[in-house]
Amino acid sequence: MNFCRKLKALRGQHGFKQSDLADKAGLTSNKVQRYEQSSQKPKGDDALALARALGVSADYLLDDSLPFPPPQEHLSEKVAIISRLEGLIGALLSRDGEPHTPTSELPDVVRLPVFKLGAGFDVSFDAVGMPTGEKVGDGFFDRLGEGKFFAAELHGASMRTSGGLGFSLGEIVVFRVAEPCEVASGDHAYVRTEDRGLFRQVFLHGNQFRLRALNPADPEIAVETSEIQQVCRLVRRVKDY
Repeated sequence: MNFCRKLKALRGQHGFKQSDLADKAGLTSNKVQRYEQSSQKPKGDDALALARALGVSADYLLDDSLPFPPPQEHLSEKVAIISRLEGLIGALLSRDGEPHTPTSELPDVVRLPVFKLGAGFDVSFDAVGMPTGEKVGDGFFDRLGEGKFFAAELHGASMRTSGGLGFSLGEIVVFRVAEPCEVASGDHAYVRTEDRGLFRQVFLHGNQFRLRALNPADPEIAVETSEIQQVCRLVRRVKDY
């Protein structure tokens, strides 16, 4: 389905008018109308804003080869959780007089801040270990397990190969705060030293973390474990939220 038809179909699925979608995406109604009536596809922040407002990934929105309705893997995490909750509620309402669903069967949903990361955006930690940075919103995630977490929206090309593989612009990644000893070679992690933080693939070499980007234009960086202030392992990838 081409972009124009897909945008209209997604808007109709949510029951949005063009002005509703414009408000939710932070765009003008004229711009939304232009995207729906021409072959021009949005780029950068416009694409991310429209995808976020419609609950799908930017990759899905822009890829004409992907069908409508969107496949499950291209739904935002929030939309997928709501769908599961609606299914559970429907099941409860249909079980007239039967015992309620055990709490253990309900998804463990947490709300996390989502920060911009890459291309000049960074995530740091305050005195009590809470992440800080330029926040783009909150995300809803389920079944993360125990630990402290934060999420980031990727802005930059360091973790994308020249062939377009790896992590996408606007992709949401979820990190769990860890200790250096919990990171293994090949893991993806956000590693912060005193002066900067980097999202990279980690390779261990003695007392060093070798931080390797997927983009060959970015050089490998070696960091002594004694220099590391925070290390956070990647535990979830989400196309959008």
